Amino acid sequence: MSQNIKYRNNNRNGIIMLLGGFMMVVCTGLLIVSMLMSDTRWASVVVKIVPWMYLAGATVYVIAQRMDIKVKESLTLKRLYSIQLISGICFILAGIFMVEHVYHFIQPLVVNSIDSYFTYIQIVHNNWVVLLLVGAILQMYTAHRISYEMRK
Repeated sequence: MSQNIKYRNNNRNGIIMLLGGFMMVVCTGLLIVSMLMSDTRWASVVVKIVPWMYLAGATVYVIAQRMDIKVKESLTLKRLYSIQLISGICFILAGIFMVEHVYHFIQPLVVNSIDSYFTYIQIVHNNWVVLLLVGAILQMYTAHRISYEMRK
């Protein structure tokens, strides 16, 4: 059964994916701590840098993960890899929402009244946490299911 599997996996790709995931975890923690301690001087500097680092780590992680796909003719694996792609999109969108939460790039373009301001706040304000949580849950599910399917 293992003759049908073509591996595009190598150690360098795994290390890159690990570093990207590590950057995501560290940057998320730093952003939360800096938001909780916003009155300190170091937090005001950290909060400006960390969203960009998270976004870079998420992008590296998703690209390395997509390059690490094992090609097999199984419909279940194709479905799981599609779910994994959705998880990666959630991670990248979480990074974009982090950047928007800190820098407010889009706010001047979409807010022209108090109603649109409240809509903007409902969509952007701290909703990166939801996207990050959804991405992490999907990632855990697919990681376990893919390893189970590969063992079969």
